[in-house]
Amino acid sequence: MHSLLGGQPDVAPLLGPIDRSFLWIGRGLLAATVFVVLLFTVPTLREVAATDGYVEAPGKIIHSAIETRIVQGDGRSRSERVASVRYLYTPVTEGVPRSLLGDRVEVMHVRTDSSEGRIVKRYPKGAEVVVWHDPEEPWRVVLERGGSTWFAFFPPAVTLFLGALFAGLSARALRRAGPRGGAQPALDDDQRQSLGGCLRIVAILFLGFALLMALMVVVFGTDPVAAEIDASGFEPCPAVVEESTFVEVEDRPGEALPRVVFRYRAAGRTRTSGLITLLPITSSGAAGWSETVWRSEPGSEVTVYVDPEDAGRAVLVRDSVSGALGTVLLFLLVPAAVFAFGLALLAQARRLRVVG
Repeated sequence: MHSLLGGQPDVAPLLGPIDRSFLWIGRGLLAATVFVVLLFTVPTLREVAATDGYVEAPGKIIHSAIETRIVQGDGRSRSERVASVRYLYTPVTEGVPRSLLGDRVEVMHVRTDSSEGRIVKRYPKGAEVVVWHDPEEPWRVVLERGGSTWFAFFPPAVTLFLGALFAGLSARALRRAGPRGGAQPALDDDQRQSLGGCLRIVAILFLGFALLMALMVVVFGTDPVAAEIDASGFEPCPAVVEESTFVEVEDRPGEALPRVVFRYRAAGRTRTSGLITLLPITSSGAAGWSETVWRSEPGSEVTVYVDPEDAGRAVLVRDSVSGALGTVLLFLLVPAAVFAFGLALLAQARRLRVVG
């Protein structure tokens, strides 16, 4: 097993092309397990433990309902019942009292139909509640401290299992090949079918991501990306915050949006703006917007970004890589990696005369 994990001597040259691919996939997944633990499991366990030090604050439920969402997976779609709870709360700290928005029940919530129903009954709309928030970073908030932690181990368990599976398949092939190795100048029928199947899977994945990108453009349009590109050319300018809080939207029950008003001077005039970003703002991503509101304390000096062609157009947040543009880049990089892997397989197939 030592050699399978990358030690010496290397066994890769002793394997055929398909089994060699299994070996490298297994090595990659086993290495990925470490990153998943460091980037997901450990931070999640720390955050759950940190809630013991959270302080309480008064809050009010503004939205509580079971929503049906369509989830794609295994080549089919299914509906999932999800409890959607949003609440306004006022952190008990020094300074100007301000309302923030929260949407988490607990740090790690494992959903089932029965648990979602209990959450809505426990936190009905309009109820006065006690919330728990980080005393140093009040936008980190939950309705219930603690929570289940077993799910934090699920992603690394999956990558560990798959890595061991692929490494085991290559180890089996190595034993079958014997001490002289099993690399052959050509492939047998079974290996031809396996390589052809890999090529088909790569083609399906590439087409799937391409269709997903097209669907995103149809549903969301190109305005969010255009807005980020537009704001990237705005110039920094000092400003003073006059107001920052969350306000409920009268014509949209259950919705609360951030409101930040700031004063700045540009093109020889003192101006006022309440534009946080050029991107559409919704109640989703409550923690991020609450952080923006909390850091923009009334009377504090902040940096805003002014349109060089229209000084009356200024924003508090200028997204350049994150958000919509980052999502597009992600969905471009993933199919590009899949396409590159497919080209590598095709080159190997041509070299071994599997395809013409």
